Amino acid sequence: MSDTSPPEPSLNTPPTAPGTIPDPFRGPVIAAGCTVALIATAPGQTVVVSQFNESFTTSLGLSATTLSTAYLVGTVAAAVPLTFVGAVADRFGPRRVMFVIAVLFGLACVATGQARSLAVLTLCFFCLRFLGQGSLSMLSGHILALWYERKLGTVNGFKMVFAQGGFALSPWVAIALIGWLDWRWAYAVLGLLVWLTVLPLAGFVLKDRPEEVGQLIDGDHPRGTGDTAAPQHHDPAFTLKQTLATRSFWIVAGATVLSGFTGTALLFHSQPILTARGFDADLSAAMSMSWALAVAVFVLPVGWLSDRVPPRGLLAIAGLLMAASPALVIVADSVVLLCAAMSIYGVSMAIGSAVGVPTIARYFGRKHHGSIRGFTTFLGVAGTGLGPVVLGLSLDETGSFTAGLALCAALAIALAVASLTLKQPNSPNLTDKRDAGSSPL
Repeated sequence: MSDTSPPEPSLNTPPTAPGTIPDPFRGPVIAAGCTVALIATAPGQTVVVSQFNESFTTSLGLSATTLSTAYLVGTVAAAVPLTFVGAVADRFGPRRVMFVIAVLFGLACVATGQARSLAVLTLCFFCLRFLGQGSLSMLSGHILALWYERKLGTVNGFKMVFAQGGFALSPWVAIALIGWLDWRWAYAVLGLLVWLTVLPLAGFVLKDRPEEVGQLIDGDHPRGTGDTAAPQHHDPAFTLKQTLATRSFWIVAGATVLSGFTGTALLFHSQPILTARGFDADLSAAMSMSWALAVAVFVLPVGWLSDRVPPRGLLAIAGLLMAASPALVIVADSVVLLCAAMSIYGVSMAIGSAVGVPTIARYFGRKHHGSIRGFTTFLGVAGTGLGPVVLGLSLDETGSFTAGLALCAALAIALAVASLTLKQPNSPNLTDKRDAGSSPL
């Protein structure tokens, strides 16, 4: 059987003849497309799913713990195949895989609107989280990391700014659709919007690598063409197995997991947190917007910093802020303070995203980036599934969210301490015969 893997690019081979004026770098177009694809994951993100919680519980007669458990089962199960999706993207190219994922994700949204039992809803949660929050998010970041290296933190920051703007609006869009069409039709319309945005991008706009169109990573010029000539890029080329053997990976991945764990717990239970204190449940959209706007404001400057300073200090700050957010929720007695807590979490998430994404690419390389990013996303998605259950159990067993929120804060402090020890691992010896035939899985 012939190998269908994309050809390995030579990062320093001139893509054009000497003296040829290169075409404008397509990286900004690719970044814009990846941003739109990330926004399109909203129907599978907790920020939108949580707006349907009362519709789910009322229509299907579910308790908070039952609904949270269904979300956990669907989310954790969704995390399992993400490493496989990353490996497939390494082999066939992320753009093709994105097209297929978008088709299936739209269908999953339509199916969610038809759920009439707990079992079907759990299956729909699996599809939404696997295809949208997991795969489509991962692939949008994967493509960007293949186009940028030195500038990845800054470009990823721009991407997150606009994406968070979309996420800030998405709860209001969901609420408006529910009020206008009923919740079942609302989810079907969200699926249609996924198709209308992502399919044209994956089909006609995005490219897997700059080498496909005769360009170089970061928009560099070929060597020997002047002051802007491309530097020598070194790809560490860690396999997934080699990556998992490093302590650095688990520190960076831990930030991803805990951010999803804490943030999803707060977002998923935002409505019961409000109603337990006598506030209107629909104000959960304001809490979600506070989170999204904080991410949008801070992710760009932090992304710029991540291109210039070591990640350890930034991740430690993210951990401390992540601890402060649930701690403030415990004592908050007004909507303003609850929104402030979500804003603090948003800042911590902005730092974690702006630092974690480029750090994974820089520390472990491009060659097996899909597999590595797939496994990282697997861990992150699993964390998002566990968080809501911890708070749901806290409410059902103790009558309040305090115990679960305190656990989130304690874990975040531990992350902050561990982050101070982060350092770049030594590149693996790829000429070693033991590694020469190793699989990226």
